[in-house]
Amino acid sequence: MWRSAGGDTNISLGCSDIIGEHARLRDAGVDVDDEVLVLGENVPRMFRLRDPDGNVVQIIEHR
Repeated sequence: MWRSAGGDTNISLGCSDIIGEHARLRDAGVDVDDEVLVLGENVPRMFRLRDPDGNVVQIIEHR
């Protein structure tokens, strides 16, 4: 079923430079988390972004 806009999309995208990508998107005016989430050595760093409708996409760093 279709749901209304806004909320977690369960979509994750990967990148190789999470710090650079976070800064690039933030500087472009994208609604991103304030900081990159770092949970530990064996967990990929990540952050989330939101589109104008409030849909959430997760960005994860590939190692």
